[in-house]
Amino acid sequence: MDNPENTEPRRSPVRQPVLLGLFTGTAVGAGYLLAGVSNVELMTLIAALAGAALGWPSGAVVGALAAGVYSLGSPFGPPVPILLVAQALGLALAGILGHLAARPLGNMLARGRRRTTVILAGALGGVATLGYDVLTNLAGLAAFDLAPAVVVTGAVPFVLIHVGTNTVIFGALVPVLLPRLRGLSRSPLTGGGGTAALVLVASLLLAPGAGAQPAQTS
Repeated sequence: MDNPENTEPRRSPVRQPVLLGLFTGTAVGAGYLLAGVSNVELMTLIAALAGAALGWPSGAVVGALAAGVYSLGSPFGPPVPILLVAQALGLALAGILGHLAARPLGNMLARGRRRTTVILAGALGGVATLGYDVLTNLAGLAAFDLAPAVVVTGAVPFVLIHVGTNTVIFGALVPVLLPRLRGLSRSPLTGGGGTAALVLVASLLLAPGAGAQPAQTS
């Protein structure tokens, strides 16, 4: 017989997969929405928000899944495997950093220190984006027979624009969105659901078509 005093709501077993799917689908959709705008994207932001809202394992899974789905479905063709892995790791890193920054940012918002929150949220975006760009450019060096000096010289302007735009995007949106998402963190990624999601990430990274042809650039 159930204890009538136990009024705690039972967590639905489908809640976490649904949240993972919503964040991942939103990130992929945002990626395609801004695909034609050079060095402006929202996928890094959404991965970081997933980490802040759901915990670092979920944030990492959302980032890796979003990178895998977006890259494998790219109209320019799928990237070579090492670049695909770097992209997945870069967005997974954004999810982890979002989780690490969530509590300090939330505390500052609670104290009314909005200007400091905006600055630190912008710094979060800059660091997460720089990490992604470093990983993907190193992967490009490893995948293609190009002189390092040529790659670095060509990449620096794009990295600066990418880091700069995401610094502004994070500073403007994280302080607004973070308080609305913090309640989702009550159901962390654990058990079989987390294992299944990680297996799905691995299957995307090892998909046979991943190395069919290198990504093209316009």
